[in-house]
Amino acid sequence: MRGKLLLLLFLIPIIITVILYSTINQAYFTGAPDCNGKLHKYEGFARCIIDSSNQWVSYQLTRKETMGYFNTNKQVPNNTIQLAPSADFRWSKEALIATLEQCNLILVNDTIKKNWLELENAVKDSAIDAKELYIISGIYNDEKKQLLYKATLKPDMKSSAFIIDLKKNQTRSISVDSLERLIAIDLFRK
Repeated sequence: MRGKLLLLLFLIPIIITVILYSTINQAYFTGAPDCNGKLHKYEGFARCIIDSSNQWVSYQLTRKETMGYFNTNKQVPNNTIQLAPSADFRWSKEALIATLEQCNLILVNDTIKKNWLELENAVKDSAIDAKELYIISGIYNDEKKQLLYKATLKPDMKSSAFIIDLKKNQTRSISVDSLERLIAIDLFRK
């Protein structure tokens, strides 16, 4: 009995450390971009606000967290999308509430919203296949470009990226390296 109690006392701090690390890791995983602005950490994800028109969010999505597909949340206005979609954070009330903050909502037209939701579903499929996925979504604006982007990284280090050109209403797949050059951010630090 005493041996079991000592073992339990030894294991409790280790278990707590693993749980805490897992939560922190989901919010701002190792390899996420450096934030050249204000970094805000929420339960489950992190947001970097570079300026009023450039920001990104990073989070980890596991197979377990892909409970159903993204659908329009009644609390999200019809003409917006979410960089960190609330459907990916149903596992935590605090995380879900954080996704509904104004700075997570991006005003878009119907075509862009449809394309973004299709992209969200494809990302969820990828998370189911890979068991876990690291995701960075953002918006980038300069004099020449207005882009929504999403990049993913699997545990086997395979990555993919997509951009939606807001001026041309165009969606396309590109390499992560090409996206990094377009937005001048090292998305998945080596």
